[in-house]
Amino acid sequence: MTKINGKRGASDILHSTIAFIFILLLFTFGMWYYIYQQKSGASVWEDYYAKQLTIVMNSARPGDIIVLDVHKATEIAQKASVSFESIFLISDQETCVRLSQGRKTCYSFFNRVDAEIELRTGVPGNVIEIKVLEEKE
Repeated sequence: MTKINGKRGASDILHSTIAFIFILLLFTFGMWYYIYQQKSGASVWEDYYAKQLTIVMNSARPGDIIVLDVHKATEIAQKASVSFESIFLISDQETCVRLSQGRKTCYSFFNRVDAEIELRTGVPGNVIEIKVLEEKE
């Protein structure tokens, strides 16, 4: 291309600078969002509780009643305005834990059992009671 009044280089620098600033802003916003999500530790605790529930369900037998202390999980979920009914879910050979809005952590288990979950608050701490039901066919 030809130069118009000798300003071709200045135009290229301006476009490069604008593109760089835009990419920098996107990166900064992405890092800020990630750090904001991690500040409560919800994702770490979701992963912890989902894995623990999976381990428990893999070793459970029909008729077992399992009680787990989940006080920390309920505190985090309450701060994130997550309803107590949607924190823990066990269905279709999968355990899911939701401690923040818009995300949940799930793991599959191998044991072919079904379960009912009841969250009890106000006991010496918050606990869930899992009643293991008959094996699925």
